[in-house]
Amino acid sequence: MPRFALLACAFFLTGCASVGKDTKSTANCESPKMVRLAKIDVHSQYIDAYKAFLKEEISESLKREPGVLMLYALYDKNFPNKITILEIYKDEESYKKHISSPHFLKYKKGVENMVKSLQLSDMSAILPMEITCKP
Repeated sequence: MPRFALLACAFFLTGCASVGKDTKSTANCESPKMVRLAKIDVHSQYIDAYKAFLKEEISESLKREPGVLMLYALYDKNFPNKITILEIYKDEESYKKHISSPHFLKYKKGVENMVKSLQLSDMSAILPMEITCKP
């Protein structure tokens, strides 16, 4: 896993109990059921348009979908057309709802000619969130 994705994971895992949740309950640190990395290679001439679609999609997903726990998009400083998204969902059903939502479908249709390649990888935590999350 790229170093920046590990940093994003660490950020999420260490801060999950303190972000708008009851910090006295360890239930806030339950491990999510679905974690995925999306690695996207965008045609260079479309990078600004792609980022605009992605920002809108992420914003709408986090605002409208309680089962979408995190969508954290990063790009490689040396290759700005290489984007990685850390996706964390409450469960597989939340993921299925997400990919059929109107805002996701708008994004998918809008960027279909901008994307050179897409690689999706389902991930598993090395340590459970109950251990790595601050109480």
